[in-house]
Amino acid sequence: MSVPLDAVPDPSLRYEVREDGPVVTHTNRAFDATFGQPQAGTPLRECLNEEPVGLDADVASGICSALAETGTVDVTSQSSAEGALRLRAVDSADSNDDEGLLTLAAVESDAENSIGVENIATVVSHDLRNPLDVAKAHLRAARERGDAEHFDRVDEAHDRMERIIEDVLTLARGDGTITPSEPVALDDVARDAWSTVDTNDASLGVSSDLPTVEADQSRLQRLFENLFRNAMEHGSTGPRATESNEESPAGSSLAVRVGTTADGGFFVADDGVGIPEGDRHRVFEPGYSSSDRGAGLGLTIVERIAEAHGWAVSIPAASDGGARFEFHTNSTE
Repeated sequence: MSVPLDAVPDPSLRYEVREDGPVVTHTNRAFDATFGQPQAGTPLRECLNEEPVGLDADVASGICSALAETGTVDVTSQSSAEGALRLRAVDSADSNDDEGLLTLAAVESDAENSIGVENIATVVSHDLRNPLDVAKAHLRAARERGDAEHFDRVDEAHDRMERIIEDVLTLARGDGTITPSEPVALDDVARDAWSTVDTNDASLGVSSDLPTVEADQSRLQRLFENLFRNAMEHGSTGPRATESNEESPAGSSLAVRVGTTADGGFFVADDGVGIPEGDRHRVFEPGYSSSDRGAGLGLTIVERIAEAHGWAVSIPAASDGGARFEFHTNSTE
């Protein structure tokens, strides 16, 4: 399956190898926003060497030669506009031999990467310690009193630690660019994700007109799971909201809804306490959490999974005062 150009989060272009060398045929939105939009048919060497990309002329020539001869490139070089860039040819199974996809990803500096690692390490050291202390306390109580109820609390603490570890591994490995393998029905994935989360007496309402999307099903389910857990950790009793065309069970303290956006994407919303407007730009940062029950990694993972699919995610003001996450993507129907 070909990689959809706008599903690639990094600046990327498609090229075609002609007699005089590779030429640019298409660019994605990320490329246009970062470097401007070159004309179709522009020689790739010219596109890479001249401003605003600004690679060294010999480097640009070497990349074009490698693409023409083998179709394989994976180099890091300095650009005048974006600092260090990693240029990599991405395999596209159904492309012709003379066509290809080239990504231009900015390389994080050691200082930036160190800050990210330190943030995650701080979160892990703090948030793993809390459920670990809880488990130890209940084990002591179980030994002293022989009350089996304490073992349930130990299991819950272990589950919490396991989720934190899974989140950290997801961030450490990175999702990269996802090549969707199949059409996925959003309503089915949302319900499957809901069944794996401890939702207490909360309810899930799923819109009957949710689209089908091209996605990696397991990662999409993880996206929903993290959004649902976020609602459970930060939500509270609020006014019950309803949405047209939704199946919404009644009689629960927190209502979570999955529906369709006006542009054909989807949203996940709840009627809890919501997110203060001044904090909306921070919620995807590793370690950010307004609750002592959260590790502050779940929404970071949500954003990265969305970006790996080529989707944009936004947090608009919710009409009922709760939290609302919108995902803007091209659905298949």
